[in-house]
Amino acid sequence: MKKKILISFVGVNDAGKLAGEKDGAILTALENENFDEMISLWNEAKILNGILSFSEIVRYIRREAKRRNLVKASGDEKFEFQDITGHNEVYSKLKAFTDTLDKRKDIQYTASISSGTSTMSAC
Repeated sequence: MKKKILISFVGVNDAGKLAGEKDGAILTALENENFDEMISLWNEAKILNGILSFSEIVRYIRREAKRRNLVKASGDEKFEFQDITGHNEVYSKLKAFTDTLDKRKDIQYTASISSGTSTMSAC
């Protein structure tokens, strides 16, 4: 049986209940399919008129996933982007990260492209 890992950039919509909204894309994906692990990719910034930061959203997602027993393990990778819409920068940093992932045949990675900027989704 393959170990299933969800990888996703964290977007504004993932703030979910922190922002008084429904679950965002990451928690929705975890609710709808079984994954053993999730890896949240993010860069620090203040959002929603400076009320929340992406680090707070990452902690919220991890806490909710654990509380709801949606994954066995979670991790995150912080990126330092000068321009979150710059394809060359996002692609090269994302490629460097994915090159470090375990490539065993018993691991299946799923990339969620619903969160993050359109550049992040494309990369």
